[in-house]
Amino acid sequence: MTFAAVGGLIQATASTFSLTPGGVGDLILVEVQNQTNSTVFATALSSSNVTWVQMGTTVTGVTFSGTAVLFAGTVTSASLATVTVTWSGTAPAGIGIDGQEFSSTVGSWALDVQGKIDSAGTNTFASLTPAAAGELYFGYGFDIAGAVAGTTTGYTFDVDAAGNGMCYNPACTSAAQAPVWGDSSMAFGKMVLVKETAAAAPAGPRPRPLLRGRAAAVKGRLASIQIKPPTTGGPAAPFHPPHGLLHGAAAAVRGHLVALRGRAGQPSGFRPPGSAGRGRAAARPGKLAAVAAPPPVLHPVVVSVFKAPGFPLRGRAAARPGKLAAVAAPPPVLHPAVVSTFKAPGFPLRGPAAARKGTLAGAAAPPPVIHPAVPAPFFPPRTLLRGPVPVRARTPLTGGAAPPPPGPPPQTPHWQGSTHQVAATAAGNLIQGANHTGRGGPGDLKGDYERSGD
Repeated sequence: MTFAAVGGLIQATASTFSLTPGGVGDLILVEVQNQTNSTVFATALSSSNVTWVQMGTTVTGVTFSGTAVLFAGTVTSASLATVTVTWSGTAPAGIGIDGQEFSSTVGSWALDVQGKIDSAGTNTFASLTPAAAGELYFGYGFDIAGAVAGTTTGYTFDVDAAGNGMCYNPACTSAAQAPVWGDSSMAFGKMVLVKETAAAAPAGPRPRPLLRGRAAAVKGRLASIQIKPPTTGGPAAPFHPPHGLLHGAAAAVRGHLVALRGRAGQPSGFRPPGSAGRGRAAARPGKLAAVAAPPPVLHPVVVSVFKAPGFPLRGRAAARPGKLAAVAAPPPVLHPAVVSTFKAPGFPLRGPAAARKGTLAGAAAPPPVIHPAVPAPFFPPRTLLRGPVPVRARTPLTGGAAPPPPGPPPQTPHWQGSTHQVAATAAGNLIQGANHTGRGGPGDLKGDYERSGD
């Protein structure tokens, strides 16, 4: 499995370019660079005579403002093709395209590993280590001052018309690969290692399926069929049809069956019956290498003297002795029918009337919970009641009006008196006075006086 270069350098500086493939089935690697900014990148290549797919991921520069995308094309016709680049946005002003065609002894390939350079200037492409010897190294780089071809063993160095460089090695060793250029101004680009992949082995002939149903009832002879194993490629192997039992219509084979060989390769004298036997009739002695055939597995036909009732029995009537192999049937599980002497009242009882003794299996029933009907004691208010409405009890204890509240507390005896001068005349002063002695009731003493003169 090897790669080989076909033709020369493919180069362009625009979104449309032409190329002429060298051979059908060849691989064409084309790297498309945006050498103006890091925002727009190529998304696809399209053309006649070549089928294009993107190989690896898009590379974006940080030190150098640019993007790089690698496309792999498979040649379908060795005729002139016009290739068109599709961009993710507005096509950049600076476009760089370099590529190379390669033949492959296998005709199928895949990406092994990819790398990039992104610097202010270097003379070495990305160092990549192949999975095995024989892989293809390809790389394209933008050169700031103009590329100068290198001399690394096994590599071909090409400088395009724009001063950028592309190099490749179609047969790398298993060691790390890092081609070196003759200058130190390589700034940006993408590099890959491509490996060939083994082609899938052709599928061998499919074995003939077993015949089932009516298709097996073919008249004639089944002869030995010679088939070739699909993968080993060795000598032909004899085919022996299966010698298992035939079911259904497949058993009705007319004609002569040649001697069938088993797994050990020995002939068998067994002949399948003309029809499938069932029951005791099938247990007839046969001949298979002079050995009586074993009795077949019979369908179970158990005979019992037990007669099932015409309908399911429930309750005590179901517990009747029956006969099943002369053994009395066990009593069935009866549905629960517990009888109690307790009679529930026709309606819920409330109040003292509900606390009557009852009978439940000879035990007195506990008193029920009685709704509260106990009169509450009356407490007179602590403040005087006013108005024409008589004071009534807050709970119906006697049905009558509540007694009047007690009177105010008794007052201690006291005396009050006053005098004052009403007027002053020529005859003298006029003095009036009053006094009040008692508790404030009808027995109090009250008096007024008046006096004039000096």
